[in-house]
Amino acid sequence: IEFPENHFKPGETLKFSVTVTKSSRQEHQTVEIKFVEIKPPSISLDDPLRGQVLNPTDSLLLKPQAKSPNGRLTYLWSTSPPLPTAAFSTGITRKHLRLLPNFATEGITYTFTITVTDPKSLSNSSSIAIKVNDRPSK
Repeated sequence: IEFPENHFKPGETLKFSVTVTKSSRQEHQTVEIKFVEIKPPSISLDDPLRGQVLNPTDSLLLKPQAKSPNGRLTYLWSTSPPLPTAAFSTGITRKHLRLLPNFATEGITYTFTITVTDPKSLSNSSSIAIKVNDRPSK
C-alpha cells in the first residue's frame, strides 16, 4: 500500500487488520500506526559584534541558541574561508565557539556556520558573517 506524501496529519492513527485462513485455522492481527510530527532542531546565531568588525588581535565568542524536542544535540562548526582547528580554543564540536586572537586574516570576511543534529539525525544550520578589520594604512 502506498500513500502520497503528507497524506496523513500528525496525531492521526492508521489501523491495518489482516486475517489469514488456512484449512480450519484462522489467525487475525491488527497493527496501528500513529503519525507524529517530526521537527528538526532549531538554531539561531546572533552577531556578538552587532555589525562591527573584528580586530585580528581580538578573540571572538559565538554562542548559538539551540533546542530540540528530540533530545541531546551534537554540534559541528565550520568556517569559510577555512580556519585551522587550532584557531579555536573550544574545538569545533562544542556548542560555543571561541576564535583565538591572531588567527583571522585582516580584511577577510569569514562565514561561521554551526550545524546541529539531534538523535533522530535531523539537523539544521545557522551562519553569520564576520569581517576582520583591515590593517591601518600608514
